[in-house]
Amino acid sequence: MPPRFATTYNLLKKPQLLDALSAFSIPAPPDPTVANLKKAVKAHMDAHPEYMDDADFVELYSKTARAEHDARAGAPPTPRTAQDHIEVLRQSLKKSTPYTSGVLAVKAQELKVYYDSTTGEKDARGITFGNASDEELVDLAAACQPATFGRNTEDVYDESYRKAGKMDNSTFASTLNFATLQDVVESITPDLLEGHEGAEDKIIRAELYKLNVYGPGSFFKEHKDTPRSQAMIGSLVIVFPTQHQGGALTLAHGTQSWKFDSASKLANNPSSIAYVAFFSDVTHAVEEVKAGYRVTITYNLFLAERPAAGLAPSRLPSPAERECEGALRALLADETFLPAGGLLGFGLTHQYPIPRTPADPAPIERVVRVLKGSDARMHSAAVRAGLETTVRFFYHYSMWDGANGRNYNREVLLDEVAALGGGHGHEEIGPGDTYRQWEREGERVRRIHSDSFGAEADSEAAGKKTPEKETAIYWVTKLLRLNKAQSAYVAMGNEADLAHEYGYAALFIRVPPAGKR
Repeated sequence: MPPRFATTYNLLKKPQLLDALSAFSIPAPPDPTVANLKKAVKAHMDAHPEYMDDADFVELYSKTARAEHDARAGAPPTPRTAQDHIEVLRQSLKKSTPYTSGVLAVKAQELKVYYDSTTGEKDARGITFGNASDEELVDLAAACQPATFGRNTEDVYDESYRKAGKMDNSTFASTLNFATLQDVVESITPDLLEGHEGAEDKIIRAELYKLNVYGPGSFFKEHKDTPRSQAMIGSLVIVFPTQHQGGALTLAHGTQSWKFDSASKLANNPSSIAYVAFFSDVTHAVEEVKAGYRVTITYNLFLAERPAAGLAPSRLPSPAERECEGALRALLADETFLPAGGLLGFGLTHQYPIPRTPADPAPIERVVRVLKGSDARMHSAAVRAGLETTVRFFYHYSMWDGANGRNYNREVLLDEVAALGGGHGHEEIGPGDTYRQWEREGERVRRIHSDSFGAEADSEAAGKKTPEKETAIYWVTKLLRLNKAQSAYVAMGNEADLAHEYGYAALFIRVPPAGKR
């Protein structure tokens, strides 16, 4: 049977009804009015009477019927609960793609590249894309060096992982106009900086990196780009118009994946370039080129301050950001949701330059200023709703209470990587122990919703009170392990052993008590 969507069914809006239909493999009608949605469900029910034994399907039919009745009668929609608003947040955060792409027509004279020859000739060679001959493309490929890739801090050459040619930026020159490059950068900026704190005062700076040639049989397996500095946020790849088959760029982030097929986009556009820009932590690959040559130039993208003389355009929030803001305001208006105040927790979906060990002096609070994608969207929506946001480390640990002879599970938020002294073990933990110091310096929290690791919450509903000195935390999205800090210590059991505690950076939105909203 299809997955259960009971919560989704309570949202009597067409997008959610369409999602529910998709869960049961029901084709959406061409004109998706509520009435037509009901007809589609009814037709599916008639064709599959066994679905009448599925409570979720029966509920779907009743919801569409009621939605149709309300629409006809002009009745207001069914009142939405706090859980409905939480679901809106979750769905809105899914409406994010960590890349942007397009095709841009350019002048013929912008499609030329000059490069150093490997034949010993003093004069540089040139190639004009859009009408380049096979011989010219072969010569360009022959002038390239074997392409390497980054592994940790090393450049590695391995043709079983990457087979392609490359030229460093000191050995070639493109005639692509600066104005054209700026047009591309301005086109990608709104998508890459959506929700970014202070986006009006920021610009994206593109720095030429390499030229790559992928000939027949060339490919690049899944990988992530190596950031060249903490200011680097992503890469811009420009594909020149050449006849080739294969070589599509695949991108993946979280559970989603996409494909950018430059060959098909440029097949009938010999006077255009294709471009794709994506964040540094997006996994991507180049599929094998079956025929022809795929030629690209890559720019590293850096976040920079807008020049003082530059005109800062006003930033309009995206529809998804406004949807998040509306859901947050609705939660604030519900006095039964976190009545004593608390935190909304969000797992960070992108990787950031967080401190990784206690010795790293980098402050984690600076991460708020470089959030991207759906993380930035949620932060910006919260700020617009008048709420405080922070990025902090979440720790879950056990404490042994010798007096009562039992373990206590504890959770705490810290503003820095936890420092652990030596000699930690069940026999050692007691008053004055490092864990208790965490609780004094940090903020003890208690889940009222299951976290990302699958453990159930200690309270069943957001309206329940938490013990004194603990802050209620409602995890809207799962706590992910992308931004992990590690603290080493000597565990004292039967034998001394090196062990580790791990903290996970996450985004938190503070919800005031009901009387102070």
